[in-house]
Amino acid sequence: MSCALKSNALIPQAIVAPTTDGFRYAEGLPLFKDRMRVIPEAADGLKAIARDQAPCSRGRNREFRGVGASKDGAAIPSGRDGTS
Repeated sequence: MSCALKSNALIPQAIVAPTTDGFRYAEGLPLFKDRMRVIPEAADGLKAIARDQAPCSRGRNREFRGVGASKDGAAIPSGRDGTS
């Protein structure tokens, strides 16, 4: 069973900020390194903070996949034409 939010649910800043920064400092590093200050060594810690703040992780031992990931970890297309 996974943590699912309703499509109209508000995602708290305590989850969004460390999740986006964790992405920028790790997987998004090639894209963001010339645009902003990035701290690659902080990525794992920021992702852990986001997981700890996720509603599905409070009091339960469940994996938080975050926005844009399916059950198998594959990216979910975000564009109207089905592209990421």
